[in-house]
Amino acid sequence: MAVVVVMIDGLPYLESGAVGEETWHRLAAVAQTGRLTWEGDPRFSWYGQHALWQRCQGRDLPLGYLAALALLREEPDPERIWCCLGFTHLYQKQQDLLFLSPERTGQSPAECLLLTEALAEELTPSGWQWHPPSTWSAADLPFPGFLLLSRAPTLPGEEWSVTTTPLSLLEGESLRKRLPQGEQAASLIQLLTHGQLLLARHALNVQRRQEGRTLLNTPWLWGVGSGRQVQRGQGAAGGVCWSADPVLAGLARAAGAELGWLDEQGPWDGLLARLAEQMATRQVLVHFALPALLLRHRLPEVSQETLQRIDRDFVQPLCERAARQNGKLVLGSFQGAGPTGSEALPWVMGQGALLRKRRRFWHRGRWGQGVCRSGLDLQAEWSR
Repeated sequence: MAVVVVMIDGLPYLESGAVGEETWHRLAAVAQTGRLTWEGDPRFSWYGQHALWQRCQGRDLPLGYLAALALLREEPDPERIWCCLGFTHLYQKQQDLLFLSPERTGQSPAECLLLTEALAEELTPSGWQWHPPSTWSAADLPFPGFLLLSRAPTLPGEEWSVTTTPLSLLEGESLRKRLPQGEQAASLIQLLTHGQLLLARHALNVQRRQEGRTLLNTPWLWGVGSGRQVQRGQGAAGGVCWSADPVLAGLARAAGAELGWLDEQGPWDGLLARLAEQMATRQVLVHFALPALLLRHRLPEVSQETLQRIDRDFVQPLCERAARQNGKLVLGSFQGAGPTGSEALPWVMGQGALLRKRRRFWHRGRWGQGVCRSGLDLQAEWSR
């Protein structure tokens, strides 16, 4: 019997006061619980790319290439330099310019495509080529909030030495503190500056201004690098990964896992039926990034509502299905693209009848308590 691991970014670490009613709190009282530790980005460690994370200290992780690995119909060239392009809003606060997250600007996929087409002429002289959704592996892929760019290396084996901040982490941050750094930073900053001038006079922003909507006044580039050092066939080969995160999906594909695209808004009836089949023979990872994203973007109430909906409409029905099949279910957290370093994240595991067992007053286990163990050790144990 294989295992279904559900990672929900944004799960609370410790519950203060009364113990919560969500499934992870109930299972923590009656099943096996603890904390898992990761060095670096847990998504990279999960799929056997910890060495890549270590080698990229001081320069960008190749997030653009990994996203291309998941999104594009054709295999992306690992020799090319890849990056992600998105759009945001900068606003002035005292003497500083601060970022607004894409989720708070109200931008649509069509608007992002329109602005990218306009920027293409600016990008071409610098050697950058954009890869529109027509080149993606399926027409119905969820829009990830960014587009893909790539360019041929100037010299054989060229690797860009630049550090950037992913667009999803820019909410409330200062432009001065988050400008690209490194040897190739100047060329990226030049592209961003020229892009700002173009967006300022674009018809879309003229229309948004007339409608009283937030302007998309700043393009943003991040995740710059090649795919030469991405290891193939490592980690959970043969498993299944359900996620809306193209980076995690790219890591899964590099490891040989089958990809499934997760609609984080639901409904999940079809997914639950698929998981009932897959959990019988294969390790399955289901990843929800939305709750943590909403927290980072200062929407705690919406994040809590999202967690409750995931618990009610996905986790609880999954527990019932796994219990009927004597399956094994793990609930935990990756924390998405949050701060890296040494992290201790909560998890709980139940199998068969334990997944249905109700908490009683003498059950003292609590979510977030238990021994800290290596994430890689736990991954192997969960799969037994």
